[in-house]
Amino acid sequence: MEVVLGSILTLGPWMEMNQTTPAPTENIADRRFEFLRWHKTSEFVQSLTANATSDNQKAYVFGWQCHMASSITAEPFINNITGGPYRTHWWRNRLVGNFVDSWTFGFFEQPVAPTMNGDTPTPAYFDPTTSTGWPALCDGGNLQDKFNVGNLSGPAPDDVPASVKAMANGDLGTLPNSFPAEISKLFSKALNDTYPAATQPVLGVTSTFQTIPAFDDTTLANAYVGASAVYWFMTSGHGALVNSVLGPGTGMPEPTWITQGSTPSPAQAGVNIGAAICAAILAALAALFTLGGALPLGLLALEAALSVPVIDWGTVENELFWLRKTLIDEENLMQKILVMGGLAYPPPVMLGAQVNFMGNNVTLPATDLTPPLNPSISPVPNITGIPLCKSNELTTEGINATFIPASYPRWLDTKSTVAPSADLNFAVFPLTIKTETKATDNPIPPNTYPQTFVNGFGLKNGGIVSAEPYPTSNLFFGDAVSNAVQLIADGPSKLPDYNLDGDRGYGWLAWDAVAGSNPFNVPVQDMQEV
Repeated sequence: MEVVLGSILTLGPWMEMNQTTPAPTENIADRRFEFLRWHKTSEFVQSLTANATSDNQKAYVFGWQCHMASSITAEPFINNITGGPYRTHWWRNRLVGNFVDSWTFGFFEQPVAPTMNGDTPTPAYFDPTTSTGWPALCDGGNLQDKFNVGNLSGPAPDDVPASVKAMANGDLGTLPNSFPAEISKLFSKALNDTYPAATQPVLGVTSTFQTIPAFDDTTLANAYVGASAVYWFMTSGHGALVNSVLGPGTGMPEPTWITQGSTPSPAQAGVNIGAAICAAILAALAALFTLGGALPLGLLALEAALSVPVIDWGTVENELFWLRKTLIDEENLMQKILVMGGLAYPPPVMLGAQVNFMGNNVTLPATDLTPPLNPSISPVPNITGIPLCKSNELTTEGINATFIPASYPRWLDTKSTVAPSADLNFAVFPLTIKTETKATDNPIPPNTYPQTFVNGFGLKNGGIVSAEPYPTSNLFFGDAVSNAVQLIADGPSKLPDYNLDGDRGYGWLAWDAVAGSNPFNVPVQDMQEV
C-alpha cells in the first residue's frame, strides 16, 4: 500500500508538475476529470441540456447540474479546510473530502437531524457503551446502488462483485454494455460539440505515433463500471473497511506466544498431552469391548475416556479471544491506514475533533510542537484540535492563536527542497509560511459544519447563475440545494464557465496560467480561459 500510495501522491495536476507551463490551449496532459472541471464547464452543461430529449437523458442532465451547483458552492469549503485547492493540495483535498462526505452522510441519514454543541453532536458520533452512533458511510452506505442504472449484479455470498474483479484484472469485458447507450451518446455529443478534438487531452501515443484520445464513445460506460467497483469497496460494509467490534474479554492475561509472535504449543493452547493419550487409549478399549460384545465394559471405558481432563476450556477461550483481538486490531489498523491515506471513508468514531491536531488524525510527537520547526515553518498554534469536517477559524496566526489560514492558498508542505514535489505531509494542514501569490479570497464562514453548505444558507447574492466579470464576483452564493433548484428551474444559459474546484478562490471563473509561468515562479499569471 505504501508503494501504491506513494506513486499516486507524486502525480499532481500537470500544471503543478511542469516547471514551465505550456500554452493555455494545450490541455493534452489534463486528467479527464480535471479537463471537465476546469474548462468550458457551462458550455458543456448547456450542450447536455440542449440535446437531452428522453426522460432518462433529462434526469442525467439534472444530475450534472446538481453536481455543478454543489461544486461551485461547496468545493471552496473543502479548500478552506484543506488549505488550498485540488491543484496545489490534490491528495489532502481527497482526504478532507472523504471526512466531509462521511459527516454529511451521517448527518442526513438520521430520522431526526443531530444538533451540534460546539464540536459535540447529539446523538454522539459513536457511543462505546452501546456501540451505536451516526450511520457509517463506509459500513453499508452502498453508494454503488444509488447509480446502478445498468443493473450490475451484486456479489455472490463470500465473494466480490464482477465489477471489482474486472477492475482488478484490467479487463472490463462486457460489463460496460449494461450502461444505457442513450446516455453515452448524449455525453459524447456534448463533449465533442464543446471541445474541438485538438483541445481534448490524450492518454498517450501508439507505436505508430497515433495519439490515443482520452475520450471516446465508451468513456462514460467504462467509468460507470469503475465507479461501481470503487464505491462497493468503500461503502458496501464488506471486508476490512467494516469497523469490527471485539466484545467482552475473558479477564485473563494475553498469552506470551502472541506477544512473541510465535505459535502455541498444545500445552499452551490448553491441551493436556498425557491426558489426551490416556483418553485415546480408553476410547480404543471402549471400541474393542463394544465390538467384542462386552457392551457394559465398553460403556465404562468410554465414560472414563470422556472424564479425562484433556482440554482446559478456559484456556482455549482465552486463546481464541486474544487471537481474535489480534486479527481485529490488525484489520482496524489497516482501515485507519486506508482512511488517513485518503483511500477510504472514515467511520463516525473518527469524525470528532478530540483526536485531531491541525486537522490531522495522527498524534504528533512533542518535538513537532516546539516552534520554530525550521525557518520555512510558521509557529505552531496552541490548539487542541480542528476537525477535518469543519471550516477553520479566521483569526490572527500565532503560537497562542486559534488556527487560521491567514493567507490562501498555501504552498505544499514538502519533504524535499526541490520544487515542485508531492504533498508528502498531506495529513497535516500546510504550515509553511509561503502562500501562492497572488493570494485569493476565502470567504467561507468560520466554524461551520457541512450541513449548512448543503441546504442551510439559502440563495445568496443572486446565486451562481449571475454572470460576473472575470475573475470572480467575490460574492457568497449560498448553499448547494438552493442553487441547484435555481439552475434546474432557469436552465444553464446564464451560467458562467466556473472552475469547479474553486481554484484561486471562491467563485472563480475558468482560468489558464499564462504561457511560461508556473506556480513556483510567483506571482501566478492567470488569464481567462480562451
